[in-house]
Amino acid sequence: MYFINFNFTLIKPIGSLSESRIGILKNMFSDNFPEIIQPADNTIIFRKGATALIISPDQIVFAFQGNENEINFEEITSTLVHTNEALGLSNKAIIIQRLEAIESIKVNSLEKSKEIIKDFNDSQNVDGVGLRLIITTHPNFHGDIRVEPFIKDANKVFYQVALDSRGEILISDAKEKFKEMYNFSIQKAREVSKNLFSI
Repeated sequence: MYFINFNFTLIKPIGSLSESRIGILKNMFSDNFPEIIQPADNTIIFRKGATALIISPDQIVFAFQGNENEINFEEITSTLVHTNEALGLSNKAIIIQRLEAIESIKVNSLEKSKEIIKDFNDSQNVDGVGLRLIITTHPNFHGDIRVEPFIKDANKVFYQVALDSRGEILISDAKEKFKEMYNFSIQKAREVSKNLFSI
């Protein structure tokens, strides 16, 4: 599985990014994230290759692009926790996970997806069918998971996930909660893909 975009986020009031706060962040992260971008007064981005730490007035985001086996939850949560501490913020936040990913399959995903609707035919001018899983009853988070053909390459499936924690959690529990969200979403997405595309 390849992640086109994968964001782990702490949602909370950050406040203004003063010069002193930016200085603290630069001292802390400039070695690990050598490229520093400030697109607006209250937003700063620390980047290294396809990985970035983004801080804006209402969130701290660890953004990642790459293969599944390259995800490092220790690095992700450590970066988020240290940022939170450096900014002198409270020890609670809502956490959210957003991802877009693709995975290779052995069949034509566009053609195979149309089989889930009985009597479906090409005259309906629809090239493929996707599914959305709506998550409302999980005790720890809510959101949705989408599984559909990848339009740019029919031999791939496209996953899109948006999950939010139910209320604030302790920052110290972020690693466990992010892993729980991740494992749940990937398992469900692959289960749907297996059934939808018979892989």
